[in-house]
Amino acid sequence: MRKQESAPEISTAVGAAVVLLALAGICALLASHLLIGALRLAAGVLAGAGLGMLVLPIARRWLPRQRRRLLAAALALLVAAALTVPAAVDSRTPPLEDQAVAVLEPLDEHDHITSVPDPPDPAASPVLIRRADGSAQLLRAGRLDPLEPADGDVLALSADGSRLLRIGEDSTRVLALPEDSAPVPEAVLPGQVLALADDRAVARACEDETCRLSGYDLAAAAETEGPAAGTDADDEDAEGTDADDETAQGADAGGEATEGADAEEALPAVWTVGDAAETRGPDPAGTQLPAASATEQPPGLLEATQLTGLVPGVPLRFDPAQGWLQLDPATGFPLGEVLAGPEQHCRIAVTTPVRDGASLQETGPQTVSVCSEPDGSMTARAHRDGAMLWESAPSPAGQWQVRLESGRVLAVGTEAGADVPGEIVASSQQADWGAPGGTALQEADALVARLGIDGDRMVAANATGQLLAYDTADGTNLWTLPLPEPEGMHGVLEAGTVVALDRLDRTHPLQPRHGRRLRIVDAATGQITQQAVVTDEVTALKGLSGGRALVTTAEHTLLLGPVPAA
Repeated sequence: MRKQESAPEISTAVGAAVVLLALAGICALLASHLLIGALRLAAGVLAGAGLGMLVLPIARRWLPRQRRRLLAAALALLVAAALTVPAAVDSRTPPLEDQAVAVLEPLDEHDHITSVPDPPDPAASPVLIRRADGSAQLLRAGRLDPLEPADGDVLALSADGSRLLRIGEDSTRVLALPEDSAPVPEAVLPGQVLALADDRAVARACEDETCRLSGYDLAAAAETEGPAAGTDADDEDAEGTDADDETAQGADAGGEATEGADAEEALPAVWTVGDAAETRGPDPAGTQLPAASATEQPPGLLEATQLTGLVPGVPLRFDPAQGWLQLDPATGFPLGEVLAGPEQHCRIAVTTPVRDGASLQETGPQTVSVCSEPDGSMTARAHRDGAMLWESAPSPAGQWQVRLESGRVLAVGTEAGADVPGEIVASSQQADWGAPGGTALQEADALVARLGIDGDRMVAANATGQLLAYDTADGTNLWTLPLPEPEGMHGVLEAGTVVALDRLDRTHPLQPRHGRRLRIVDAATGQITQQAVVTDEVTALKGLSGGRALVTTAEHTLLLGPVPAA
């Protein structure tokens, strides 16, 4: 009688188990095909329920009904959890904050970010953040040091990133940047520092309409017991006081001067030469500017430093009688020939070290100039240590904006008689100006999107699903990365780093449906320095040197890239 009563129960349990397992298989198949996460989770739950139903008839001989139900429920829960929880955990997108080297307050579109070109140790290289409200921060290896407000001073990094300078109207405070501490005062120099290479600084000081350029050896300041102050600008022979005398305290990490500046010990000038009261400064490298013209107001002495946040590593001097000259920072003497005449209308800038294509060795910074004629045609030249490296033929006449970078000149504008704007580039590869990439790029696959272009390379996506970098001058393909969906990609090319955000190629149903793939790429090598899945809204991307990036979301700005060594 008991077996007859339990027969319907057994049949029902087995039938339900078969139906549940069949539904689980269907859900799993549809989930893998349609990539729907809910179906994948339902498949795990249904499979657990189906196995639980099979326990009821199997365990009827050993356990009473109540315990059989408890065992079936426990097994169903355990199997469902085993089939769903690990998969959900594995596909969980970690917050971008957990992958960041540093987390900052969100950046404003008017904030200025400066990173040092080609740093030897990207993870430890400093990043100067000058915010629109006047505050400033120094970011190094995940360490964030607040700086005192500029209050009219110019905050800038040295070209090698080893020092921070606060350039005021009458003096410049130099701070060393130790790896494991806040900026340390090193020296106070009279006037405004115009160039700093290694330990050699060139400063300009004026008093009573008499101006002088002086050279300083900062290594001498490091040998003293404390930070030193600058010499008096009235001292014509530039002889300082004895370096063995007691030195005074300099500026603190924020740049505040100590009381009693007159009592500060002087750092002797190595050399001093007279300078014209009316002069001009160089142009910022890597910035698109209108080609020089007769009606244009020349840039101020510190305009390039203010805009780029970097003190040039090559001292340039404009003499109203001779024109542009490069000075030897050790002696103050001019090097080589005149870079550009005083009557010429030129843009001139110190560009970052250029790599020799054959040896891949850095050949040192180049001074690049581009001079305009009344009809709008331009001639570009490049010098190193005052010696001319190359000179271009005149460009087509027209209205142009120029960008001096990496020993090259990139011009954007409209040729005379044409209505369609275009781009031309001048470099050491050829005398004539030509389109970026030349004929090699014209023969490449059709490009559907371009992330950016600089003096070294152009980064773009083609229709076949590739992210590529081409040499700006000759169109050589430098590297290639896969790009599943080029139509949905956007990003930037800045400071030698590519930051690309594209649609996520979903391969698993539990992956975020609206997630995007973020890739940070060293533009010189094509190496991906960091890759992440982003689910938050990204409001801004900023490339930094050394394969790093600042990614701004609604709540934070995150520093991503190589992780500092422990």
